[in-house]
Amino acid sequence: MKKDILTFKKVLFAAFVSFLFVSCSDKEKIIKAYDSGNFIEAQNLCKPLAEKNDPDCLYLLGKIAVEGNGTVQNIEKGSEYLKMAADLGHRYAKLNYGMLSLNGISKSIEEEKAIKYVYEAAKAGLPEAQLGYYTYIKGTKSTQNESKEISEDQEKEADYFLKSAANKGNKNAMQALGISYCIPISTQPLCAEQGIPLLEKLAMYDDQIYSNKVLGLIRYSRDEFDKSIEPLKKAALLGEAEAAFYLGRIYIAGKGYEEGYKWI
Repeated sequence: MKKDILTFKKVLFAAFVSFLFVSCSDKEKIIKAYDSGNFIEAQNLCKPLAEKNDPDCLYLLGKIAVEGNGTVQNIEKGSEYLKMAADLGHRYAKLNYGMLSLNGISKSIEEEKAIKYVYEAAKAGLPEAQLGYYTYIKGTKSTQNESKEISEDQEKEADYFLKSAANKGNKNAMQALGISYCIPISTQPLCAEQGIPLLEKLAMYDDQIYSNKVLGLIRYSRDEFDKSIEPLKKAALLGEAEAAFYLGRIYIAGKGYEEGYKWI
């Protein structure tokens, strides 16, 4: 679970620029420059608007500085821009500013304040923030850190956010929701009724390696060995070592020693 959380955090700071700007000639030029990889031009066009506290341009300047696109990476300056945009109500700025600190990339604010920014973005309906808040709450609880006690209300809201993000089609949220129905008890009815169907849907068209591995391992844990072979094999053929190992165990248990040892 911890590895999955870290993987999710790495990809969370994705670009969502093309649809953030309202339609106007200056911002159309900025979008075109950014999308074509001309980050310096995008910066130059955005700076006059940022000086007038335009949240979209403040956010874009923050992204460019943090990611080092077309210029020297400057986490501190990027964090300043993102905070300014976040305090002006920019949802993606709230998410990214908070996650910078939670990921240890920036030390501009402490963890308690950082998660509040993510929470505000989640409350504003941003699926990525809803998943980020859920991941933080569940990850914090799993560490059993007494100094960061998670309340029942926080857990309920985190669960609500996860379902909301999944219902909006966020693939990572759908995957996390499917897993939540099956872990830690894969034999519970919710796993068969909701968890497995959701993971099967994802395994057909999104992230085949991870989704198939998870689906296969959950079926394996339910002693549904025949049904676990296909998803495990798909993941193994794409290079997933853990899937290959458990696939080998299934064959060996069924006396298919040659096939089993091949996968192991």
